[in-house]
Amino acid sequence: MSAAITLDAIKARCTLADECWIWKGATVHGRPCIALRRGGKRVNFSAQKQALSAAGKASPWGGPVQCRCDNALCCNPAHLVQVSQGRAWRFAGNPFAQLMAQGVRP
Repeated sequence: MSAAITLDAIKARCTLADECWIWKGATVHGRPCIALRRGGKRVNFSAQKQALSAAGKASPWGGPVQCRCDNALCCNPAHLVQVSQGRAWRFAGNPFAQLMAQGVRP
């Protein structure tokens, strides 16, 4: 993660709605992204993964991020969780995904 990306920088690009931080910046495939320069090239990074990393909650294996609040644009680290790739596929299109992310079985 770049040292310039902090939780305050991410929160500044969001609007606050209840407890959610709704991303107002660029998106890639409907997910929040931040463009950074690495080695002179522009690279897109997930704003949600950057928020988790800045909050110290990112896991070392770096799986995909799921939102517990069911808002794909939310960048609040309290609402984000990293899951394994297999679990992410299981969540796709599942109406009980929010409960499953919280560990509740329907």
